Amino acid sequence: MTSNPFLNQIKTNIKNPVKGVGSERYCPEFYKAIGNIKKARIYVYGAGSKTGKTTLVDYLHILVPYIEGYKDMKFYYFGWEISIEEKQAAFCAFFMSYKHGIAMDADRVQGLVGTITEEEEKYISDIYNNELVEIFGVYDDEGSLETPGMITYIETPMNAAEMETFLRKEMIQYGEFKTSKRGLDYFVWHDITKHVHVIVDHIGKTPKRGKDEKKTAIDNISGLFVTYRNLCRLSFIIISQFNRSLSAVERRDLMSSNIRPEKTDFKDTSNLAEDCNYLFGLLNPLLLAELDSIKIGGTDYKLRKRDQIIPGVEGFRGFYLLESRHNCPTFEKGFVLKNNYIELK
Repeated sequence: MTSNPFLNQIKTNIKNPVKGVGSERYCPEFYKAIGNIKKARIYVYGAGSKTGKTTLVDYLHILVPYIEGYKDMKFYYFGWEISIEEKQAAFCAFFMSYKHGIAMDADRVQGLVGTITEEEEKYISDIYNNELVEIFGVYDDEGSLETPGMITYIETPMNAAEMETFLRKEMIQYGEFKTSKRGLDYFVWHDITKHVHVIVDHIGKTPKRGKDEKKTAIDNISGLFVTYRNLCRLSFIIISQFNRSLSAVERRDLMSSNIRPEKTDFKDTSNLAEDCNYLFGLLNPLLLAELDSIKIGGTDYKLRKRDQIIPGVEGFRGFYLLESRHNCPTFEKGFVLKNNYIELK
């Protein structure tokens, strides 16, 4: 049994946040797992609540490509549980760490908790006027988008039919829908270097249409993703939740310390678990308060009891590739998710 190798680094990060963020050079396993981000893919990320899956998706699919200079990427972000103001504050918190080495969460950026210094206020203003304008665009006083950015943020939940209407309208600016002699639709891009990604945060919020059951509603939207992945070369990044807590007593008894998510743990995914190209799971083993250790990647790590957890240590995660349709071997990795950046361990 080895001691947990992450604790000292986390303690250091709390006192001295690290400037900069890992890229493909520092996280090759992540990038190998998600494949070429410019290829049309469907990714599903699942975890329990407050596990950092949304931050992981933002990091892997948006922030690192932005930092690496992938200006040819466009995102439609369906954030059905968080407002655009909250999302912008979360991105600002990331850039406070990335650019200035200042640990700050979204609530503090928004002035909801704590105080900020004049220097921090200057940094925040600079980030909003530069990075966030490029990423989110410019909105008028009434909340209407004036100048598009890298992300178009949509807060209104849509069912499959509504999302298809929205996507077809948006895609007209990138190309043209045509019909072949056999009556089949196809899409011709104006600029073949453009890459459009659609992120759906909390797929379980997909509204039902008429008397449809929730499963039917999600099956319909999954079919839409497959169609537009093939028709328009779009990528879809789906954020889901697990059916039940992996810390349930029966799971601990059944699997001992070698607890890992399975396909059967995914909630509200229906056909998505079969239609996707990649299926990922996230697990915070420190929520398993009754366990003394957790096994990740074949290594046992000691855990602290819930009342002994030091501040910030909840940033430790297990990251699992559960299924890939592209000959990428499944894996288990541990990483620290702190201040909106990732350290691969």
